[in-house]
Amino acid sequence: MSEQEVYFIILKIVTVAIPIIIGIVTITEKLTKPINQLDKTISNLNATISSLQESNKVQDKRLDRHGREIDETKHKIIEHNTRIGNVEKDIEELKGGR
Repeated sequence: MSEQEVYFIILKIVTVAIPIIIGIVTITEKLTKPINQLDKTISNLNATISSLQESNKVQDKRLDRHGREIDETKHKIIEHNTRIGNVEKDIEELKGGR
């Protein structure tokens, strides 16, 4: 094989290899860009979810406190109703005892 034939083969290899390499680089860039964008979006979603979880904890504490206040108020109403009932009985007894 002559030196010219070797150069010709190398030239063919380079001529074929360069477009292939450029194609691979282009495809890689096209694939990594959406993946990177997706990664950023997922990170933003994770941050939003963390924020919502913290917000829910605060709301849960407030709901628990309000629930206890409602229960206490119901208990007071029952006590007041009992006292009012007793007072009404006493009034009826006093009216009947005249």
